Amino acid sequence: MPVQQACATAYRDHLDVWLDLSHQTSEFTDIGQQPQWYRQATRGSTGLSGADTEQWALRMFDAASIECRGCWIAGGSYVEVQLRLEDLVNAESGLRSWRNASVLQRALAKGLAKDFHLSSLPKVLQNNVCVPAGCSRQDIADSVLPLFYEAVLFRHWSATTAVARSRNLLLNVSRFVSIHEMGHWQDLHLDFAILGVDHCGTTSLHRHLSEHPSIVFSEEGEDWFFWNKARRLLPHRSWISEFESRMAAAAAAKRTLTGSSPRIRGIVNPRFFFNALLRKALSLIPQLKVLVVVCDPLGRLERRYADFSACATRGSVGPGHPPCSEQVQDLLEHRHGQLDWLWRSSALEQPLTSTFQHFSHRTLLLHRDWMRDAPGLFFHGAANFLGASWEKLPSFRRFNAWGGHRTDLCRNRTLTRALRLALEPEYAALERFLELSGALPSALRLRIKAILNAAQKNLYEMTATGKGEDDLLQLEKKFEVKIIGADDIEDCNISVHFQEIADFIEAGRKKGGVVIHCAAGVSRASTSCMAYMMIKEHWSLQAAHRRVHAV
Repeated sequence: MPVQQACATAYRDHLDVWLDLSHQTSEFTDIGQQPQWYRQATRGSTGLSGADTEQWALRMFDAASIECRGCWIAGGSYVEVQLRLEDLVNAESGLRSWRNASVLQRALAKGLAKDFHLSSLPKVLQNNVCVPAGCSRQDIADSVLPLFYEAVLFRHWSATTAVARSRNLLLNVSRFVSIHEMGHWQDLHLDFAILGVDHCGTTSLHRHLSEHPSIVFSEEGEDWFFWNKARRLLPHRSWISEFESRMAAAAAAKRTLTGSSPRIRGIVNPRFFFNALLRKALSLIPQLKVLVVVCDPLGRLERRYADFSACATRGSVGPGHPPCSEQVQDLLEHRHGQLDWLWRSSALEQPLTSTFQHFSHRTLLLHRDWMRDAPGLFFHGAANFLGASWEKLPSFRRFNAWGGHRTDLCRNRTLTRALRLALEPEYAALERFLELSGALPSALRLRIKAILNAAQKNLYEMTATGKGEDDLLQLEKKFEVKIIGADDIEDCNISVHFQEIADFIEAGRKKGGVVIHCAAGVSRASTSCMAYMMIKEHWSLQAAHRRVHAV
């Protein structure tokens, strides 16, 4: 039996099996672009809402992976078919009439679960199709696809002239299709990835790890292999081969240059950290480890502001980019307006949560302060995590460091405090995840955790925002707040509160820093500080007074 005929026979004999494994797509489609009935069915079974973009993406990933593996288990090959529908229709003059095109549009919508409008049929129609193993691309185009389209689109249609024209059109598609065998992310041989975070020292980590004789990166700089396929649920097998060849070439080049034989293969691109689809794709690579470097949220926000928004320092931007900002105060004043995009794209909590969910113990979270304060321990720890060790550490250098003042933020203490308060959820998230690594940078360890207000509660009604109770509620969401309620009058006996003041400050200092304030910071707040020093640290009255007075 000729090979082509054998392929068609194998497909026809087990048609239902192959069709059951030919429903998914290999490219992510936003939930809003799916047909209404499909959205309702999938949301209803998973509890998804329209805003659950990442959960929708994960569902599509899982569905594509399951179907691909199912096809392989059934003894098939999983292929992506791209039909140039516009070229096909234009080549068939009979389809240009409204009636014939309407039949085709309805057949596509019904058979392929897509909302196609009559006036705008897609230029390219993409489907994943499970076919018998051993079928060549030509066999699939000539013999399998006609059977596939016949079964999927026209099985239940009455015989009319328009239906016949549409059917005949899709039964002769070999000149208009591209066929790619699909692989899986698990087929990639990759040991680790530096995921991010941008502006936190990923370049320094990359450059120093690349000097290790056992470690090789696919590129000298950032690798765009995954980024250029950011919406792919599954890769082409040819892409996997291309990546493996590039990685092998990088290893050979390092072997020639240094005489070492690298065995640990990695990639780096800090943009991966913020892309839910890429995080999911990377998590499917068996045993892949990820390194994430984080840093002070305010310092990172300031640098991103200088790079992307400040008129005086930002580089060239593409069309449609928001206008530049003239003053750093805009970070606060336009947080929910012109610079909302900058705040949203700088948020770390959700990507960190997702990264730990996907990779769990395969995640090493590092802080840039450790790189600065103890580079030897920092790079030893990173190498050990990857299964390597340094015989001799290279001399530590910083890359992409920006000397001097990026903006005038450091000269504006009021703005700095306000921005730190606005970024409190980010600081809290960093602390929560860094505690999993067993250490906290001193800047986070000493971060404000508690506020002691020695004055009255109504002090917050006189704040700059003027929201009174709302301001207090916001503070209580972020800090432990204690209000003593002492009046600023001579006969107020604040000593009755000394023990609770001392206990509160002591408990707060065990967790981090404590802010002690009143209305003017002259009598009640200073007295509270002295009470703590005398009760808990056993200072004399005179010594405590001199210390507080010196501040």
